[in-house]
Amino acid sequence: MRLFTPAIALAVLAGSGSCTCTKSAATAAKAKVVLVVMDGFGLAPASPGNAVSQALAARPTGLLARALVAHAYPTTTLGASGECVGLSAGREGNSEAGHNNICASDVVEQHRTYLTRLRESGGLSTAPGLLALLERVHASGRPLHVVVTLADQSSSGHYADVLEIIRLAAEHGVADLQLHGLCSGRSTTGCREMTRQIQAALGAHGGFATIAGVDHCFSRVGPTPEIRECVAVMRAPRTGQEATLDELLGDGAAGNERAAGLAPHALRGSPALGADDEILLLQYRRDMAVGMVRELRGRVGESDPPRPFGPRVVTLTPLDRRSRYDDDPFLAMALPRSSPGGFLHEQLAAAGLRELRIAEEDKAAHVTYFCDEDDVPDGPTYARFHPPAVPGDLTLSPCLKSREAVVRATQALTNNEADFILMNLPNADLLGHTGDVAAATKGIECMDESLELLAAATGKAGAWLLITADHGNAEGIVVDGVAKRGHTVNPVPFIVVPPPGAGEVRVRQAEPRECLHAVSWTVLDLFGVSPHPGNGLIPR
Repeated sequence: MRLFTPAIALAVLAGSGSCTCTKSAATAAKAKVVLVVMDGFGLAPASPGNAVSQALAARPTGLLARALVAHAYPTTTLGASGECVGLSAGREGNSEAGHNNICASDVVEQHRTYLTRLRESGGLSTAPGLLALLERVHASGRPLHVVVTLADQSSSGHYADVLEIIRLAAEHGVADLQLHGLCSGRSTTGCREMTRQIQAALGAHGGFATIAGVDHCFSRVGPTPEIRECVAVMRAPRTGQEATLDELLGDGAAGNERAAGLAPHALRGSPALGADDEILLLQYRRDMAVGMVRELRGRVGESDPPRPFGPRVVTLTPLDRRSRYDDDPFLAMALPRSSPGGFLHEQLAAAGLRELRIAEEDKAAHVTYFCDEDDVPDGPTYARFHPPAVPGDLTLSPCLKSREAVVRATQALTNNEADFILMNLPNADLLGHTGDVAAATKGIECMDESLELLAAATGKAGAWLLITADHGNAEGIVVDGVAKRGHTVNPVPFIVVPPPGAGEVRVRQAEPRECLHAVSWTVLDLFGVSPHPGNGLIPR
């Protein structure tokens, strides 16, 4: 058995590049493309804590080992962290940035990076929507309610944002800030310590009105019953019997994982959110905020008219490209939107190509909302398949729903239902986060088996199979004896399984390596609809 050694790892990181298949390729107009995103699958030298190398060694004749070790398929590596995906230099990749960039025409600066840059440069002090909000609240004499993510390592937000808001509010004469804190499990600072720092900055000019876990109050699907409970607690009249922060939160970062699931609580001595109050939402994750905003505005769906109650909601970042800001008296945006445009869905839809998006329910936003920067409705040319996620302890079912995903893709190919299929396989990421190397290894082996079935189906259908990842994780579960259980800065693979008759297929090798947005160029090149032909990773 050939082991995935550090020397082999270096060969993988350098990329291979080509394979020779039989000739006479189908025309681009008749192409079909399946793009698989292996969530959390990065590349690093082999080690006992590297579930990716362990799985490749366990299945030396599997598709992934044949591609990454034996180079039987054209392969290269892509940057999936830091500036390559619109994050700060050296920052670990994440699912939103990864999928966002995989489907983009250029590097998309992430909202976290944008807001951090603005905050550190003082740029928030010139945000027109934010200044208008502070002026309105000052004139009304009412409190400003702020929903803040209590985190220092999360893609959802950073508690330093509210410290800047407190400073700006004082400059504009806002005398009372009431904060609705949402504890995140991904922080090195304890949730209670963050609330102490914020309260110290507030002084006598406000306090925390409610506290809850971010998992309870933000959701990709919503409004959920949990989100409705969060908003109901914000609005509920106080009785004087409410708890305090000290009673609800433990000290230290160790309590953060428990705090992330904390049910919403009103806090003693705080005012309720009033119907005429204004609320500022500090949340980087656009998809996670939509449910709360709709519930705050008394709206079930985007097409429903606002009900005649509820506070005006100002979001620091845009929810999606279809949210209305000009004609909705209940919704405003503090900062202008910046985006390169030209996302994959826009290009495919303009060409009349049919799409199918496949992911487990918990990862549905990855292949839709993150990828499209919008909530695209189902229709004749856009469909989804989201099987329910595996409940309970994932280490007991490490294969997850990879087989179901591949069966649905095979059905679509067989029945000619779609021209482009985008699929997320979450095994490496979800099992990597458990910290169980053995379970993650088994999950990747299952995914590899499913990919072999998919390759057989794409070959039969004459479709291109492209395999990549959104960020690293499972290759660094334990590093130098230290458990990480998080994302990495490692590169990710790009593998091409050509259809029969594609001729010699090569993958471009670049130095420095290409970033994830080159995947979108490649897909458009294969369909022959790229606005910039030849920018893809497969020279044609």
